[in-house]
Amino acid sequence: LPIWAIIVQPKNGWAEPAREYVLVQHEYYLGEADEQGVQRGDFGKMSAATPDYVVFNGYANQYVDAPLAADPGELIRIHVCNCGPSHWSAFHVIGTLFEAAYADGNPANKQVGMQTVTIPPGGGYTVEMRIPDEGLYPFVTHSFAYTGLGALGVIKVGNPPAVGGASH
Repeated sequence: LPIWAIIVQPKNGWAEPAREYVLVQHEYYLGEADEQGVQRGDFGKMSAATPDYVVFNGYANQYVDAPLAADPGELIRIHVCNCGPSHWSAFHVIGTLFEAAYADGNPANKQVGMQTVTIPPGGGYTVEMRIPDEGLYPFVTHSFAYTGLGALGVIKVGNPPAVGGASH
C-alpha cells in the first residue's frame, strides 16, 4: 500500500541545510483475507478506532532494524505527516528536544524547545534537532498504546555499538 506525503519547501528555503527525512504515520485496520489472500480493511475496527497496526511509512518497526542515520551535531529535519485516519500522533524522539518545530511544516509557525509535538489526523509537523552524542535515539508516537503496534523507530547517530554490545 503506497503512502504519500507532499512536502512543500518554503519559498525562500529553510534557514539552514539539514539531513531531511519524511515519516508518515498511519493506521491499519485489517479484515479477513479473501480466497486470493487479499486482506481488505475492517470498517468495524475503523469505526471503533481499534487499529491492528500504527506504523511509520507503511511497515511496523521498520526503522528499528534499519535506523535513520545522522552525524553527531548535524541538523536533522523530519517532516512528520499523520494520515490517521483516527488517532492523533504525539511525535517524540527520546533523549532530545526539538530545536525548532513547525506546525503544518510552515516556517511562520515556529516553536522552540518542544519535546513532543501533537499532530492531528490529516496534519503534519516539521521538527528540527541536533543530537550531539553518538547513540541510538528511538522515535515514537508518545501515545504508547500505538508504539507497541509498530509506531517505533530509531535514529542512529554516528557509529554506536549495536544493541547488546555487538558492533556493525
